[in-house]
Amino acid sequence: MKQLIWDTEILGKKKPVFLLRAYCPQEEKSHVFWFDKKGHMDKLWALMNDEGYEWVGFNSKKFDSVITSAVVGWGMTPEDLKNDIVPKIIEQRLQPFQIYRTAFHEAPPFDDKKKVSRYAKDEEVSRHIDLFDVAPGVKTSLKVYMARMHAETLQDLPYHHDDEIDTPKKRKVVEEYCHNDIRGTYQLWLALQEEVALRRDLSSQFKLDLMSKSDAQMAEAIFKKMLDLPKAPSPPESIRYKLPKHIIKTRNRVLQDLIAQAEGWDFEINQNNGSPIQPDWMADGLIAIGAGRYKFGLGGLHSEHDQQLYVHTDDDYEVSDFDAASYYPNIIVKCGFIPNMAGAKGQQFIDLFCEFLARRMGAKRDGIKKVANALKILLNGTFGKLGSMFSRLYAPDLLLGVTITGQLNLLCIIDELVKIPGVTVLSANTDGIMVKFPRTGRAKVEAVFAANSKRTGFEYEETPYRTVALRDVNNYIAIGIDGKVKGKGVHSDVDSKPEPLKTHRSFTICSKAALEFIRNGTPVEKTINECNDIRDFVSMANGDGQSGGLQTVRLGVFDDWVEVEPKVWENHIGKISKRKSRPGPYEAAIPGSEEKIGRIARWYISQDPDVPPIRTVKGLRQVPLTEGGRLCMTLPKSFPKDVDRKWYINRAKVMLKEMGVPV
Repeated sequence: MKQLIWDTEILGKKKPVFLLRAYCPQEEKSHVFWFDKKGHMDKLWALMNDEGYEWVGFNSKKFDSVITSAVVGWGMTPEDLKNDIVPKIIEQRLQPFQIYRTAFHEAPPFDDKKKVSRYAKDEEVSRHIDLFDVAPGVKTSLKVYMARMHAETLQDLPYHHDDEIDTPKKRKVVEEYCHNDIRGTYQLWLALQEEVALRRDLSSQFKLDLMSKSDAQMAEAIFKKMLDLPKAPSPPESIRYKLPKHIIKTRNRVLQDLIAQAEGWDFEINQNNGSPIQPDWMADGLIAIGAGRYKFGLGGLHSEHDQQLYVHTDDDYEVSDFDAASYYPNIIVKCGFIPNMAGAKGQQFIDLFCEFLARRMGAKRDGIKKVANALKILLNGTFGKLGSMFSRLYAPDLLLGVTITGQLNLLCIIDELVKIPGVTVLSANTDGIMVKFPRTGRAKVEAVFAANSKRTGFEYEETPYRTVALRDVNNYIAIGIDGKVKGKGVHSDVDSKPEPLKTHRSFTICSKAALEFIRNGTPVEKTINECNDIRDFVSMANGDGQSGGLQTVRLGVFDDWVEVEPKVWENHIGKISKRKSRPGPYEAAIPGSEEKIGRIARWYISQDPDVPPIRTVKGLRQVPLTEGGRLCMTLPKSFPKDVDRKWYINRAKVMLKEMGVPV
């Protein structure tokens, strides 16, 4: 199956224009279609009906597909799009099916499930894949993913959506902008091949079209079909936590008091989204066990540290992570939690969930990676829908039971571990505990986890480390005895299995230099001075709607207050001050110095002292770490001569100090 990577543009107010571009990587061929160019819409219609192609876009099902349907399939004009369809999408936030129902009565060819049957004989699917929900993240923009993937060029639309595109030059600019987004979508498509392959397998297995769905959406679709789940009831006012007493056993008075408080509390439910509301006693409190302090809430467990940790294995001590395998799914099964779904569906849900979990654990033990990964996505995706009142999997009681039980179980384990002489719990996070222990005490540590496993049925997987440098529970570098690196937070780029789509790029070279210093004793100066890949030196930031986007601008001091009314003063930027006396000087943007960047900025630190920092459009708030930041929206062909390597060296040393590493 060949792909068409595609995007659309609708611009202009008095005379709107419609553009669709598509690129076929297998044919290395680009297609350009303008509404007002003779024959273009006929050619586009023919391409849309060619079942030899699979259409791949980003947020395309909710926007591009809808407007394309309007102009190509049902004879609307760009004026109709601008005045009717686009407002329905952007302002009224109507779903595609609502627009199709009211305006078109049917979906476009690449969304029409009557057209092709690809994954199963009894279930037809579309030829349109939207990567918006397939990619990891919630409402993450294409530009953000492009920056995370080190796309060659980052670019915002160079014109306002109401600007008239009335010259050939302007059209060429729009075509190039559109093609750049297509390049980004194609890059994202290549990065998501494993996720796409899993969706093809699951679509075939369950006779569903799951190609454009997130993990949680896939889980909901599968359970909905197999159990014929009804719509979720309205959220309750509050729910209670029920302790599974065969799972949680402790003599620790602190934990006993915590359990009593959790069991006796009425957890209020947010009536807007259906999720439990975290009470103040959870938000404000820390649980002290041994020398450690732990944050207990409605999410996962998190340890807190007063200082950084830097530890090594040696002849006397070992360091290991002990992670609970498929923790949340196993809690659901082993605790016997039955969600309050309509009728008998709760028990049916649990029975099917148990079946999926057993199959997943079996496939993992047998080394059948494809099946194990597919079922992992299904199980974890299920949990993601439990707290949403809009999902047929809505079960806030189950969500509460899982998260609280999971934390209590880890705290019980920690309580047993700290009783062993010489044992230190370095960190705890959601489903795992990092432990430093004497080699002579290994058997006792293993016995704690074995005893818990025997009582609960949970399985624990050990990852031994050679070195751990930890700033906090969410930011650290850990080097396994097998040489593999686990990097988290600001150090995620140095992980042996990095997930670049999930985190912003932030001066990767600094983490690489820190890693090499920890692992081999290599001076940070050597690592940084010998690297000539600009991608390792850049950072990124995105400006949301509240910031108004990002810009570079120079600030000046002004003193131009004018009394426009008695005791009312106004300055040149329109700010009003009500006071008796004249306000003093203030800082503001120097007119004409603003350079709009857009929603995404990418930069490196320059030696040039005159490079202005990056600021938000609204409020002129400076983006952190942009002092001396030279924009790098297009990656240069050669390494820039003005890169301030000394700045990166100092930052790497600061990172090491933050992790307790002597430099």
